[in-house]
Amino acid sequence: MPYGERPLRRGGPAAGSSLTRVKVFRDRVTEMTRRLYALAAFHGFIDAVHMTAPCRTAQEQSMANVLILYSTVDGQTLKICQRLQSLVEQQAHRVKLVSVDEAQDAHLPLFDKIVIGASIRYGKHRPQVYDFINRNRSILESRPSAFFSVNVVARKPGKNAPETNPYIRQFHKKSSWRPTALGVFAGKIDYPKYGFRDRQIIRLIMWMTNGPTDPKAVVEFTDWGAVEAFGRRLCAM
Repeated sequence: MPYGERPLRRGGPAAGSSLTRVKVFRDRVTEMTRRLYALAAFHGFIDAVHMTAPCRTAQEQSMANVLILYSTVDGQTLKICQRLQSLVEQQAHRVKLVSVDEAQDAHLPLFDKIVIGASIRYGKHRPQVYDFINRNRSILESRPSAFFSVNVVARKPGKNAPETNPYIRQFHKKSSWRPTALGVFAGKIDYPKYGFRDRQIIRLIMWMTNGPTDPKAVVEFTDWGAVEAFGRRLCAM
């Protein structure tokens, strides 16, 4: 030992640093292995639905990898998904938030749970939502999954539950996928944000359904308590 140099104490700074490096290395190896499994599944070398995941520690086994996909027009669905992400991460799970338009790069087999949130515009969910579901139905059905719709109709007491909301019924007619959990949340009216054509059409729809029609109105109908309750369901499923 060089003159004047003190021996390292067990559990001291250097030992803690070594443990940190070991943990980082282990996490990187685990993530690399997961990606290799995903690539193998993508190219057909293994069954993506029934593939065996790499071994995880007891703590990691209690942590789920959750993918939240969103289809949004004006941003309210993304805002709801961000709140769900925060709620789920508070329960020590890992969450990735991705637009449904970029979902082809998400490596679905890596995730333990998959959630899709989609907004309504002019009475329909965007076609990209159904395209994604049809392409990936086998994976969606192989693990816990959830779907929720965001629409202003859900502001009404008789239309704010999956069993009574017309757009959830429409979803069931257009898709045979039956997710583990279903939700529906009221969206937001933001007239100043809309273009002239959209503003007039939405004002007409609101006039027909006894909603706000003031062209300067900004009204958020989302029940954030219901969103939080849905987040707890996602953690439990």
